Amino acid sequence: MPAEISLVPVDRENVRPVCDLVLAPGQETFVAPAATTVAEAAYEPDAWLRAIALDGVPVGVVLLVRDAPDEPYFLVRLMVDAAYQRRGIGAQAVALTLAHLRGLSGEDRLRTSCIPGEGSPLPFYRGLGFTETGEVDDDGERVLERGLEPDPRG
Repeated sequence: MPAEISLVPVDRENVRPVCDLVLAPGQETFVAPAATTVAEAAYEPDAWLRAIALDGVPVGVVLLVRDAPDEPYFLVRLMVDAAYQRRGIGAQAVALTLAHLRGLSGEDRLRTSCIPGEGSPLPFYRGLGFTETGEVDDDGERVLERGLEPDPRG
């Protein structure tokens, strides 16, 4: 039976395992630790924080925020524990996140950003249908965007 990926709220039962998730060596330049994500979400009024669960066990984290009601949601963080990377879990988490956004009234796209360079998640996001907008944020990250329509590539 294949493993089941789900997005579950971070709560008192799973916050410690979520905060204990580990980045792969060298990823510190590109993504913040899960504990930082949990802390940041506590101070974002419109944060949508979810643990990525594999058969109920937290293996990653997703954080969406929105700066204003007329702005699209922004994927601030997608992090998968080093021991669970390269299994398609991140791609499945993005697909579940897009499905969540499709269920919200008025949503038509998702934005994210990343630092370019060796080991950057830029190819990962491009492979999921995100395209660069040409914008660069204040931190030097390239802004990407994707419509919420289902990916025809499956």
